[in-house]
Amino acid sequence: RAMKVRIEEYVRARGKDAIEVKRGRGGIRDVEFAVQLLQLVHGRSDPALREPNTLRALVRLAEHGYVAASDAADLADAYRFLRAVEHRLQLVRDTQTFELPSTEASLRRLARALRLDGPDALREAYERETGVVRGVHERLFYRPLLETFAGPRAPRPGVERGPTEELLAGLGFRDPAEAYERFTRLVEPETRLGRVLAHVFPVVAPALALAPDPDAALLRFERVLEAPEDEGMLADALASDPGAAARLARLVGASSWASDALVAEPAAAAALAGPPVGPEPAGRTLLRAAQAYAAGELRVPESGRALAAVGDAVVRDAVAEAHPTMPFAVIGLGKLGGEELNFASDLDVVFVYEGEGSAAFEEAGRVAEAVLEEIRARGFEADADLRPEGKSGPLARSMAAWLEYWERWGQTWEFQALLKARAVAGDEGLGRRFASAAEDFAYPEYLPVERVAEIRRMRVRMEEQRIRQPDARRFHFKLGHGGLADVQFAVELSQLRHGREHQDVRQRHTLEALEALARERLIEDAVALALGEAYVFLNEVKNAMEIDRRVHAEALPSTAEDQVALARRLGYEEFARASFLEDYRRITRRARRAMERVFYPG
Repeated sequence: RAMKVRIEEYVRARGKDAIEVKRGRGGIRDVEFAVQLLQLVHGRSDPALREPNTLRALVRLAEHGYVAASDAADLADAYRFLRAVEHRLQLVRDTQTFELPSTEASLRRLARALRLDGPDALREAYERETGVVRGVHERLFYRPLLETFAGPRAPRPGVERGPTEELLAGLGFRDPAEAYERFTRLVEPETRLGRVLAHVFPVVAPALALAPDPDAALLRFERVLEAPEDEGMLADALASDPGAAARLARLVGASSWASDALVAEPAAAAALAGPPVGPEPAGRTLLRAAQAYAAGELRVPESGRALAAVGDAVVRDAVAEAHPTMPFAVIGLGKLGGEELNFASDLDVVFVYEGEGSAAFEEAGRVAEAVLEEIRARGFEADADLRPEGKSGPLARSMAAWLEYWERWGQTWEFQALLKARAVAGDEGLGRRFASAAEDFAYPEYLPVERVAEIRRMRVRMEEQRIRQPDARRFHFKLGHGGLADVQFAVELSQLRHGREHQDVRQRHTLEALEALARERLIEDAVALALGEAYVFLNEVKNAMEIDRRVHAEALPSTAEDQVALARRLGYEEFARASFLEDYRRITRRARRAMERVFYPG
């Protein structure tokens, strides 16, 4: 592994990482090193793996269960393609070379030699195959070390100090001696929980090792396991499903907030080990979502919907506690309305009631205040500032007052916000009427040029006024260059333009709207792909930052150490920081170009 790192550092320093077929990212060496490492580890006990030919070795690794058949097939296909590129390069140039040519004419000749339709087709195929190789390589290249824990002669804490510390150091624990001591306390054989933890140690240790900070993850894991008064319940839960121990370890490794919650509510750790039994409080369901996310089982966009379901339940419970005496509904806007929440998202809400006179107005205001207070008491932040006149306006308006406001004073940004309007809680009939009327105003029969220009100006102001330093805009993933705001504004402007005639694009969820716009041929496929990729990637970044402490995150961390931790949390392993930043720059650059294509067509 150290040798592979040195090779990649050399290629990267030469600026050839993306174009060198042999030693570059996702190149031939990635396939060969992954295969050879697996052979070195497992070939000692399995002579069938002692095959010098890379492709035949891949077949045997798959046949004997060391590599998934699909991974082996993908690697083999990519390896053949890359070898073909290498051979054609050397035939075309008549010299030993491993770098893709830089000129269009040379790329065209190489594409023709590979029977591909021009330079663009060659670039697309090369990027696709190297991406496949890199993804499989990173999984396989780290697996042998992790699997060492599960071997029949694997070292164990409390038994073999030297070999165990060596293994812990190899997995990234900065203080292996302290880690050994902590693990030894955890697997104390005098208690049932200790005996169970000794049994599941081979799955717990790798899960903690893959955390952004393994030492801190182990410390939090120890705190959580020391909290329960009834250790038997947790021991039984972990003994019945060793995978539950790994999921618990990944959760505490990813989130100090979740760890604190489990220490404060010791019974939750045992409950999370199994499926929910009956209705659960919002805090518990939020922890379940966090655990699934940390385990890699819940990704964008499903994570947004899962978190929105928790938010919906919190709002419904808050309305029930407020006991409205009139038809009263809560409307979700923003990320709540679109079911696109992140771990620290506010719940954007507005309130509508049915009634006349000052008594109804005052009662609706009381209920709205009570709902906001109850939402905050349940661990969520509620934001009602998207209502007319913002903080200075009344919290709740009657349905008639909403209609009058939209008709007479509605502003462009308010109609844009209505694209996400969704009835969340309260009187269902009133909520449906509000959402239906909001849709009529959000999708005008004609979108004036002045309103399009205003939307463009809003986007520019957001970036220039809220991110004062131009250099910082590159790494402000919410409002900056190619950030989530670029995606949001491009999609919403397209919806405002076409939503009246094409009702399929009237989707609250950004990705669903993008898919509908592309399906109806209202935006280019390349634009939709770039915006969709940025939406998923940047929301994953936001979740990875916010799951730790449930604190709002809008920009990448500024220190190299924190960037490494973020990259590890996102699943980057080799060259974690550099690989992540490379992807971030590429994806946001494409998103910015895509947004500009929407904003300034033609």
